[in-house]
Amino acid sequence: MPDNKQIREQIEYALSQFARGALLPSALDMFAALGYHSDRRVPLSPNTPDEFIVHFGTELFNNANALTAEWRSVDLVFQLTDDEIETAGQTRMFEEDRKFDRGRVKSYLVFAIELSQPSYSRTKLAQITREINKLFPTPVLVLFRHGETLTLSVIDRRPHKRDT
Repeated sequence: MPDNKQIREQIEYALSQFARGALLPSALDMFAALGYHSDRRVPLSPNTPDEFIVHFGTELFNNANALTAEWRSVDLVFQLTDDEIETAGQTRMFEEDRKFDRGRVKSYLVFAIELSQPSYSRTKLAQITREINKLFPTPVLVLFRHGETLTLSVIDRRPHKRDT
């Protein structure tokens, strides 16, 4: 098992690859360095906003709010479930429970989006993240690359008001 120094070096190397490499392989390498890997993937070909909408879109999705005109690419990195987290040596994160626990979900989806402008406000990135999250019952983490910046975005999920 690698020590903390080796893990830190792997993470630093994976992060450095974003400057040189394509977004999806760089994202896969970064998450692997962090201990997360999953073969649960749906390749988008081509990896365009239109293809994203064909695969995942519904009437809930608002292209204008999601700023899809500014997406250079979009990829589903993977779906991360309890099985993948357990194999990474972590404890069970998605155990069954009878009550809603806002800290527990069954899985996460991770998307990577390349944006066209060099910088985006936190508000704009959150807006895109909210639009994508409307499409899925499970939380979606979005890794954005814009200019020389990487941003990992996730929203807080809450139960519907009708849920106990």
